[in-house]
Amino acid sequence: MSALPEYKPLRHERRALESVVVRFAGDSGDGIQVSGTQFTQTTALAGNDLATFPDFPAEICAPVGTCPDEEKRCASL
Repeated sequence: MSALPEYKPLRHERRALESVVVRFAGDSGDGIQVSGTQFTQTTALAGNDLATFPDFPAEICAPVGTCPDEEKRCASL
């Protein structure tokens, strides 16, 4: 007797869309750059057209707890 329930694949209706916006947010140390790169490559391989627009932050901050002077851990651009 199996402890796992029987697997039943979900069926979803597919429809074509004129355009879609996908936004990723996160820190580069969290793997967000790799996630964006993987999404871009997968989307292109699937035959979809895509454009990417980087959105850089207004300030760059070191991770909390890594600077001796915590008040000066961010540099405004």
